Amino acid sequence: MNIVEDYVAVVFAGGRGNRMLSITEHIPKHLLPIINIPLFWFPLNLLQRNGFKECLLIVPKTKSAFVNKLLSDGSLPSLDQLKVTISSFDDEEEGAEEFGTADVLLQNLDKLKKKNVLIVSGDLITDLTLEGMLKFHEKENSVLTCLLTDSPLSGAIPGTNERPKKYRDFVMFSPETNQLLYLIDEDDFGDDEKFPASLFKRLSFSSLKADFISNLIYGQFSKSKRRSLGFDEQQKYKCFAYFGNSNDCSFLAQCNNLGAYFEANKIVKKFLPKLCDNLDSKFLGKQTNQKSESWIAENTQIGTKFQLKRSVINEGCIIGDNQELILRQFVRKKK
Repeated sequence: MNIVEDYVAVVFAGGRGNRMLSITEHIPKHLLPIINIPLFWFPLNLLQRNGFKECLLIVPKTKSAFVNKLLSDGSLPSLDQLKVTISSFDDEEEGAEEFGTADVLLQNLDKLKKKNVLIVSGDLITDLTLEGMLKFHEKENSVLTCLLTDSPLSGAIPGTNERPKKYRDFVMFSPETNQLLYLIDEDDFGDDEKFPASLFKRLSFSSLKADFISNLIYGQFSKSKRRSLGFDEQQKYKCFAYFGNSNDCSFLAQCNNLGAYFEANKIVKKFLPKLCDNLDSKFLGKQTNQKSESWIAENTQIGTKFQLKRSVINEGCIIGDNQELILRQFVRKKK
């Protein structure tokens, strides 16, 4: 039996993009263009390439109709082998900003009817092969397995001399077994935080990463924590970290900050044919004699004496002779 048949796949594509508000205030994060393809397509493509036949896609209610249209009208590269069920949450109700990933998952418990749940971030771009991680999860009889990498794609932010902030997770694991001992986002880590100190005070979980996963990891070592999570306190379990290697993937980007987003736009062009066969020319862009790692949408006009290096020019841009490049969609700038 195909190992993916034991999994329900869930893609979370409802985040606000708080680390990149300069662009997500205008375009929802899951719709941000990666060359000419919205960001949410890439995790769906990951599932299709790895043999999944269906998945649950979580999006804001105000954008669900538009996402459904994109999935059904041929606007995207093919996802014909993947049945996508859209589930939405009300992003306009009072307190919606506090509505976390665990809250959303709780709303969809009736759809999680298989042995395992694979949760994929809606801002993940990678050529990852999942088989190694899924087999590791089964082999270790793991309650939780997290995919980790110490070298995610990142880069400089155009238009500023500021050094990009390092968005990191603090992780503690056993080097012999990869058992996961501690995991917390740097933003959630207080100046006086010590393991496990005050991390696990709440039992009403809103965020999977900040609340539920942290508690689940701590529950490996605490009977009372296991009891509060609904386990038999004598029921021991283990959580693990899985580190992807060169056999699993050649690039991985989590586009939750500007540096990673812009860098992904620059390099994804050369990986796109690997991600999807028989791509329409509108996704491949114009041929150019400029430097590699650049992409130009088909319906653009570019004047003479224009140099391009590791850049992306999206739809609707018109750049005249001897003009500076403005990194924004639908720019019309002529001499």
